[in-house]
Amino acid sequence: MATYIRFATPSDIPCIVAIAAASPTAAHWSVEQYQSALLERGRVVLLLESASDAVRQVEGVLVARILGPEAEIENLVIAAAAQRKRLASRLLDHFLEFARQQGAVKAFLEVRESNSGARAFYEARGFTPDTLRKSYYRDPPENALLYTLDIK
Repeated sequence: MATYIRFATPSDIPCIVAIAAASPTAAHWSVEQYQSALLERGRVVLLLESASDAVRQVEGVLVARILGPEAEIENLVIAAAAQRKRLASRLLDHFLEFARQQGAVKAFLEVRESNSGARAFYEARGFTPDTLRKSYYRDPPENALLYTLDIK
């Protein structure tokens, strides 16, 4: 089965919401928030999709924003059945290259302090923890670690 990365369209929103809803650590945006994201200048919604002869399946999504020299990764989630296949790395690498091409020189993101899997993933990709943001998350309340990466 081949995989590829593409920009999301409005018809992808139900699938994006379903993938995020199935992941307890993902940001859970509403349909309206995704609709706005697809229209907002500087916002990027990428999908990683697999395809065989008759079946297409969205297996991952990355939502980010590029603001001048900075790229903020807002959400990266891979469907449970597609995890542990390096798909998150492919999606992240694709976005970082796109952000470089758009003039970004630094990427940043927040991670729940307890999310050791995400922290290990981002640290392995070269991100470094920079700042602790007390009580950043709600439902449940938790601190966030701000991670940064130079992408020049």
